[in-house]
Amino acid sequence: MGQAGLDHALARHQLRGLRRAVLQRHFHGLDQRLADLADDQLAGRLEIGIEAEHRPLETAAWFADGRDTGNFEVIVNGVFNYMDDPDLFLERYTTSDTNNWGKFSDPRIDDLFARQARAVDPAERKRLVNELEKIVLENAYHIPGLWWARSVVHWAKVKNYVAPPNHYSNQKLQDVWLAED
Repeated sequence: MGQAGLDHALARHQLRGLRRAVLQRHFHGLDQRLADLADDQLAGRLEIGIEAEHRPLETAAWFADGRDTGNFEVIVNGVFNYMDDPDLFLERYTTSDTNNWGKFSDPRIDDLFARQARAVDPAERKRLVNELEKIVLENAYHIPGLWWARSVVHWAKVKNYVAPPNHYSNQKLQDVWLAED
């Protein structure tokens, strides 16, 4: 490993140690993956000579700086919705959406979003969605950092439960029952 690689590794190690101390003191167990994502982003900038400040904030201040005032250059912002559909997940990249915290505007994205929402042919919609996603990623409007997995565990007496494809579908459990011993 060359000197640049050693410097990068040392910077990342130091940032992680500092971040853990800050998180333990202020966030009481905030998921370490978010801290590691921030460290990786910060260390990558340091490696190419860009100085950056990382300001771990409590939730109200994070919303105030992020959503309300846009006081950031890069922000960790979770993407979650009640179902897996491009209309929900991609709207945040359109000019007028309230979840567009970066306030970026790209007429191509607005056009592709509107067209994919109206598309009735699944193959055409997929093509439009992929084109929109490519623009988002190429312009770094969004940098994917992690994928949260879920673990679905249930008791052997629970019958007729089928794990849905996401966190939010089929939570009524209308067809589920408990078997007798």
